[in-house]
Order: sequence, then C-alpha cells, then structure tokens
Amino acid sequence: MIASRYLQWNARHSSKQQHHQHSNEENFGQKVSPEDQATADVEMPEVETKEAVLETKIAELKQTTKEEVATETLEEETVDNTMPLEKTTENPEDVCLWGVPLLDTKGDERTNVILLKFLRAKDFKVDEACTMLVNTVKWRQSFLATTIREKKLQSKLDECFYIQGKDRDGHPVCYNIWGAFHDNPDLFEKMLGNESKMKNNFLRWRVQLLEKGIKELEFTPGGTSAILQVNDLKNIPLLKKEMRDAVHGVINLLKDNYPELVVKNVFLNPPWYFSALYNLINPFITPRMKSKIFLARPGQIFNSIAPEDVLVQYGGFARSNDAEFTGSESSVKDLNINAGEEKSIEIALEQAGSTAVWDLSVIGWDVSYRAEFAPTATESHHTIPEKTKKLLSVEQTIRGTFNCQEPGNLLLFINNNSASKKEKRVLYRFKVKVLDAVVAEH
Repeated sequence: MIASRYLQWNARHSSKQQHHQHSNEENFGQKVSPEDQATADVEMPEVETKEAVLETKIAELKQTTKEEVATETLEEETVDNTMPLEKTTENPEDVCLWGVPLLDTKGDERTNVILLKFLRAKDFKVDEACTMLVNTVKWRQSFLATTIREKKLQSKLDECFYIQGKDRDGHPVCYNIWGAFHDNPDLFEKMLGNESKMKNNFLRWRVQLLEKGIKELEFTPGGTSAILQVNDLKNIPLLKKEMRDAVHGVINLLKDNYPELVVKNVFLNPPWYFSALYNLINPFITPRMKSKIFLARPGQIFNSIAPEDVLVQYGGFARSNDAEFTGSESSVKDLNINAGEEKSIEIALEQAGSTAVWDLSVIGWDVSYRAEFAPTATESHHTIPEKTKKLLSVEQTIRGTFNCQEPGNLLLFINNNSASKKEKRVLYRFKVKVLDAVVAEH
C-alpha cells in the first residue's frame, strides 16, 4: 500500500535528514526534522496503526474534497499537464494538481503523496486540509499558475534566482541571491517599487520559478517531492519596507499554495540585524516552516549539498556552463590541516606537454597558498606557477591550470598559519590532460 511504502521511506529519510541537520547546521526554528513532524500530531505508536490512520485520513480528505468541488466549477491542469480543463460538477474526479489527479487516482501512486502534503500542513485536520486544497486550486486558476511556467516574463532576476543542481538527497536546489535588489536600484524599482509591481512583477516571476522547480519533482513514495532553498542574505535591503513586503509575499505564497514543497530553507550570510527582523516575520510562519529554517556558517552548506554541486561563490565547485570536470572527474576530496601546519597536494605530470587543472577551496579560508613545479630531472630548476598569497575569508573557489614542458610533480601548498589557531578543511579536485586525453583524475 502507498501509505506503507511512504512510512518505510519516511523512516529512512528521517534518519538521513537528522544526520545532515545535526552536522553543525543551526536550526533557527524548532529543533525537529521536517519529516519527523509529518505525523507528530497524530499518535500512532505502531507502524500498522500509522498506516491505517494515514489511509483513513487520505480517504476522508478525498471524500470531503470531492463533496466540496461538486459544488464548484474549477479549472486546473490536465493529468498530462498540457491545457487547462474546466471541471464540472458532473466530473469532480478530474481535478488535478501539478499534473497529478487528486480524487480519482486511477492507480496513480502520486495522489497520496500530494494529499499528505495538505494533511501535514494542517496537522491532519481533514476539513482544514480540504479547504486549503480547494483554495489552492482556485488560486491557481485565478493566478494562471498552470501555464505561467512557459510564459516569457521580462526580468533580470534569472541571474540571481534560479534552480541549479540537486542536494544530497536528490531535491532540486533553488538559489535566491537577495542582495541583487541592493546592487541594482533599477531592478528594485521595477520589481518592488510599489505593491502593484511587487504582486504583478516579482510574485508572478517567483511563482514561475517555483513551478519550474516543481516540474523536476517525482511525487512518488520514496521519490523527490520537495525543493531545497538556499537564501543568500548578503546585502539584502531588509530595512526597506518594500523588501520586507516581498519576503512576506513569498512566505504567504508557500504557506497557502505550496504546502510541504520546501524540504529545507538554508540561509547564508545573514545581516547582523537578522534576528530582530526574524521576530517580525515569525507570526507569519507556521511551526512546520520554522522547523525547516537553518542558518549555515561557512562550509555548513556542504551538509546539505555536495561540494561539487555548490556554487563557487559559496566555496563549492559548481560553475555555470563549465564542462572542465564531468562525471567521475567532478568528485571532491578533502584534507584537514592543523593550526600552524603546512600540507601539500601532489599532482604527477609524467609527460611533457601535460596540463594540470585543479579546483581548491578552504573552509574558513585565512590560509597561505602557493603552487610549485618540481621537474623530475635533477638538473632542472623549480618553477613557481603561483606565488604565495593569502587567501582571505571572501575568496572564491580557486581554478588553476599549469602546462609542463618536462615531466615532474606539481605541488599545491596550503599553510594554516592564521591567527585563529583553528584546524582548516581543504576541498580539492584535479585532473591531468595529455593531448586532450585525461590520464589522471582525483
């Protein structure tokens, strides 16, 4: 049964989720994992009891929703997600959400996954979940959310709000670089200049981005059914009322029409006054949404997303339109360096004309770095591809290349001589190319 499969997956996923969340990330909301909270408000001591309760709640929600939509005329997407289809009172089973049939499942295992999201969002109160579901379908009709994904909305927000990569559990990752509104006053005025612009420009564009991310979801038991959001708050103009209204608008959109579709909200670079402003938006956030808010210190984003999938500006290795490292080449190794210690990464260049390519990042930075080539021939002199330089905390991931004229070893030295006296973690990968062929990769 679907509920049984969901519970088995939920147990495995909760354990994995807890491992990531307790690996240094700071939960800014409730100290509870999102998946553990799924059935927390319904006492279910045994798996069999849980399955029975879930099946009962789902059946009740289907029936209540069916009775509700029988008195409504709704429009939503068809199962194949093509053209809107009017739902009449004679055929309420046709109501769909994100291409998934909600009432007449016809054997579609995705239906229960969607309905569970509404039940969890309303603490398994069937009447409230039904009201939320029907209102969501109505809102999508009035907002034209079904077809907005294919619209060409004029905006420069694509450069700072976008879907890229997956997290460690396969969830699509949505990056939100809020500082763009500080750096580009014209963009701020166009998207947030007044309430009408905020609703008709920014929120419509934000819904489109959500719908693009949802297209990548499976909605199957054990499959991906939520998005992970990374929010970079560096330079966010939160002290401006228009910015706060936009944040509230996004929160309300998610809360009212996209229940349980964000698995985690990771916040980076919060301003010093973030705690005070968090208290202002706290009343607008449900307890379940709070449980998914995490403030990540440097390097902690890797608890959720593998380094090779994290953007370079956050210490990761992902670059736009970069084909240098692909497949198995993209995997990242790490190296711990104690305070006052120097270590090196050795890259063997066994043939003249070989080219080494490497990426290197240091969590916390504040170290010294240099590259040195040592030829195999004893009579040859060492060369210095990169002189010693201090890598500060604002440094992005380093991409280096070196072409050798004779065989030898390229050494990358990292010296942890910082005043902090803390151990540093180095992340790196490299490969060696000879006549366009990769002969070594790490």
